Amino acid sequence: MGIVMEEKSFNCSLELAYPPEADALHDRRDIITLYRLYAAKLAAFDRYLYLNIVNAEEHRVLADIYDCIAVCELKHFKMLGHILHRSGVSLDVRGAVVGAKRGASDGFSDDIAAEEASSLEFARAAAACADEKLSQLYSRLALDEEHHAEILARVKKRYKADC
Repeated sequence: MGIVMEEKSFNCSLELAYPPEADALHDRRDIITLYRLYAAKLAAFDRYLYLNIVNAEEHRVLADIYDCIAVCELKHFKMLGHILHRSGVSLDVRGAVVGAKRGASDGFSDDIAAEEASSLEFARAAAACADEKLSQLYSRLALDEEHHAEILARVKKRYKADC
């Protein structure tokens, strides 16, 4: 999905294929890391969906950009969930997503910082992962998170105010 803003198109997912999903995991550390990242993806989806809704009337383009990022975050959530399910892990994250930030961000700075931190977290997880397929997926997801930070930085320059 692409969003046009001032003759620029914002694709929320890179035109780069995702690697095949990992098979069932057996390494306990890999499973714990995967579950933590899975819960974080749900929080990110919740955040961007909320921002889409609250900006829908007054800032249509901004709302569309948040919607686009939310859809990408949901795709990540589903990919990670499939691996957890194959690994025999409960997908119930109720209570694991406490403290997801709501409300307007500080000129997009909070959201940009969150995307940058998420990219770094995926890169670290890729480096520490025992499963090669999962490591490749983490590396690919890190690229999407970095891309989201870049989109939000461009949007911040465009709006130059809290929305």
